[in-house]
Amino acid sequence: MKEKIIINEDYLNENITQLLNDAELNYLYGKEVFFTAGFNQNKYILFQMIGNLGAYANDYEYDDSINVFVLSDSFYDQMKSGFKDEILKKVEKKLNSKRESEKKPLPITDKNPLVITKSSLIDFVKKRTSYYGDKVTQDLINSFQGI
Repeated sequence: MKEKIIINEDYLNENITQLLNDAELNYLYGKEVFFTAGFNQNKYILFQMIGNLGAYANDYEYDDSINVFVLSDSFYDQMKSGFKDEILKKVEKKLNSKRESEKKPLPITDKNPLVITKSSLIDFVKKRTSYYGDKVTQDLINSFQGI
């Protein structure tokens, strides 16, 4: 029997590596992105950034349509110390039920939520923005980092 998926620092690092090294530059296009509580900066700039890439931002309702789960820095720190709120437990449950039914590792796909940190999301957007020369999104990144 395969080990249960536990969302912890190692699991996040695997997801972040998949996003930054393996995902297509248009990975976020058409995706539903859920933001946890605890963003101390203007999350609406983040929402606009990913909107520029064709993604949909959500911070109020986690359901099965979510493709990417973004942890705020404070949420990430709490998770590292062992705290998991109900939403993170739902993500784990979904991943484990998918893993059981598919009997194989869960790669990045539209059906499996990717769990990442705010900084990895920004790194991905920077990578994509640089590649395509997207000045509008770069200006948003610059304004976000200046807050």
